[in-house]
Amino acid sequence: MMNPKRRLLNAAVPLSLLLPGMAMAATDHSVDGPFSKLDQPHTTDAPGKVEVIEFLWYGCPHCAKVEPYVEAWKKTLPADVVFRREHIVWESRPDTVAHARLFATLKAMNLLDTHQQAVFDAVHKERVDFKKEAALIEWVGKRGIERAAFESAYKSFGVQTLFMRMKKLTVTYKIEGVPTFFVNGKYTTEPHRAGGEQQVLAVMDKLIAQERALIKK
Repeated sequence: MMNPKRRLLNAAVPLSLLLPGMAMAATDHSVDGPFSKLDQPHTTDAPGKVEVIEFLWYGCPHCAKVEPYVEAWKKTLPADVVFRREHIVWESRPDTVAHARLFATLKAMNLLDTHQQAVFDAVHKERVDFKKEAALIEWVGKRGIERAAFESAYKSFGVQTLFMRMKKLTVTYKIEGVPTFFVNGKYTTEPHRAGGEQQVLAVMDKLIAQERALIKK
């Protein structure tokens, strides 16, 4: 079990900020270097391809910092690598719930890539409180998103399904800090472990190359 004090020093976002009242039961992988191999791999959603998942939270300053690097990096990935983002849901933090619902709505409307950076800017630069419906709808209007279509999607069964899936994935992958990346369900890494935003991408590139070679065999 990781010493809670050490976790607070090393986490991408301090757990005292992100997960108040939740038990800290992470494994200390520091001896493994910039990434760790999972004892029990997760099943991927892309058989025959290499799957990369980024778990994020719009309220996380480290997620906001790595976003431009990830956005540029994903455009360089080969066709047999599938990259996707998942927003975490921590019930103890109402803002993660509000942000996850916004994420799910934009995803359902195929607007996530268009507005992803704008959401981070709204949270960290403009201090928009997406927990407040009035603030959310005002932001939607400023971004040129059709209000009726957004509200319909926001309240839809499809968005609720996406939200519940992200909530389940947060638990399944035991996400306690963000941003966290998983490569092909086998490996996990984070910017603070890899040495920075660009370094974590280099680490994933190596893991991706390794997995692609295994698949080709």
